[in-house]
Amino acid sequence: MPGYVAPAETAVPVVRMSVVMIRILQDGVAGGRLVAAPDDRVGATLSRELAQLVAGLDLPELPASVMARGFTAWASLFGVISFELFGHSVGITDDYDALFEQQLVLLNELVGVGTPVA
Repeated sequence: MPGYVAPAETAVPVVRMSVVMIRILQDGVAGGRLVAAPDDRVGATLSRELAQLVAGLDLPELPASVMARGFTAWASLFGVISFELFGHSVGITDDYDALFEQQLVLLNELVGVGTPVA
């Protein structure tokens, strides 16, 4: 919505969710289950900004490619859940569980769990 500014009290919960996502990604990298792609695909400006974000949260460094893919998957997961909650999946299939599972599989692949992203 043009001109919308989120209320200040929503900042803490949003940051808290981001920290959870970043820690999940860090655990995946540390455990070898999440493989980073070359950061040059992310671009210098975004790489620098993502590094500043993690440093500002006082969290260990994380490859920019992992952060970018993680944020895309995180936002997509919110979208998938919103579609389900607000009935936007109606008419796509009668097997909502299978649709949700397929969406999670694709997001897992996007993030690069266990496989390098070319």
